Amino acid sequence: MQLALADAGTGAIVRLERISEEGELDMDALAYLDGHRFTPGSTATVASRAPDGTLVLDVDGATVALGPALARRLYVAPA
Repeated sequence: MQLALADAGTGAIVRLERISEEGELDMDALAYLDGHRFTPGSTATVASRAPDGTLVLDVDGATVALGPALARRLYVAPA
């Protein structure tokens, strides 16, 4: 079962399954995700959610913040 990362709850452990076609066309976003080692197949924990929808993930012991627009373009499954 895949869902948009934006819909994942705090504390959820997720695996990035795919990036939407729109997300794949955003080279800056892809570089950001790659630089933070959050690529398809990676596992992360949703550490927190800001009131504006920004998610903070724990990826291999490092944190990465994702805005709501990007989080809607990433599809995850429970890990």
